Amino acid sequence: MSDVPRKLQKEIPPIVKKGALNIKEAMRKDLMASSYSGINYVASTVSFDELDGGFAAVIGPSSGRGRGKGSLANVAYFGTSRGGGTVRDPKEALADEEDNFLTHLGKVAGGVLD
Repeated sequence: MSDVPRKLQKEIPPIVKKGALNIKEAMRKDLMASSYSGINYVASTVSFDELDGGFAAVIGPSSGRGRGKGSLANVAYFGTSRGGGTVRDPKEALADEEDNFLTHLGKVAGGVLD
């Protein structure tokens, strides 16, 4: 990204952040709609972290120590022999946001490069 014009370098991180926020909200909504008992509690653990100076983001449920609810995400998405797997794949939330993200990125790039 060091070869990208400086103005464009400043415009991209807010677009990435908004896209990550939209994906996070879609994932939370999907988890809240789950018919499998207890999965909707995972929704509160979904967050995102910006990486590479705002040029990338990691989005998903937090798990591990102190975040026990987030550990249920695996059950929500993939299920077990006892059930679960009732939440759509997070890749679908990403795909839903793709056109919007590319549209905004194109507008910014077009304005900077003109």
